[in-house]
Amino acid sequence: MIGLPPPHGGNLGWCPTALRDILQRDLYRGMVLWNRTQAIQHGGTRKQRKRPESEWLRIDAPELRIISQVLWEQVKERRVRNQRAYLRGEGGRLLSRPTGENRRSTYLHSSIAKCVTCGGSIVAIKRTGKRRYTRTVYRCAYHHKRGSADCSSNVEVRQDILDSAILHALNEALNERVLESSVVVALERIRNEQEKFPDQRVALERELSLIQTRLHHLVEAITNGKSTEAVFASLH
Repeated sequence: MIGLPPPHGGNLGWCPTALRDILQRDLYRGMVLWNRTQAIQHGGTRKQRKRPESEWLRIDAPELRIISQVLWEQVKERRVRNQRAYLRGEGGRLLSRPTGENRRSTYLHSSIAKCVTCGGSIVAIKRTGKRRYTRTVYRCAYHHKRGSADCSSNVEVRQDILDSAILHALNEALNERVLESSVVVALERIRNEQEKFPDQRVALERELSLIQTRLHHLVEAITNGKSTEAVFASLH
């Protein structure tokens, strides 16, 4: 997509997800699909029903092709390989997908620092030197993924140097009075939570006692031959 403007304009370039969708759409490889849906009447409303794939009509349209068949097959093969790498349930849906918010990052500036040139996020990237020595550097994500057309900043800073500079600056800014005040606030919050806990425990024990009493009465009803469907429903 070099030299081609993105669909919505702007100076941020093509989004990776947009490129992914293009590489999955049959129209861009010169294939037009017809008869994929059928109009039906349901409850007085006109709706569309999906037809089985065996009823689709495929028409070659090489004049619409912008992706070669070789690239299309390579992408298809890689998608299949990636799908096998993750645990999936019924219908191919991911069983779980951890978010970045739930994971602790090993890099101090992830999702915090911004590029002063374009405003993009600063990401950590591993570099391997000539002697196979690996080091981590910070750089602009837009320049790294989309090139100089979106961000001209190719500055890279070693992780250890930038982390050390930030931590030293924070150490100078946070004096003893600020730290002491933070500790006092934290202790007050902990004490308040501890004061609320006994009340919550009493409420939970009372609720548990009521549930046990109800279960006892339901069991007695079944024992005495009063096992109706309503009793079984309440028991469950």
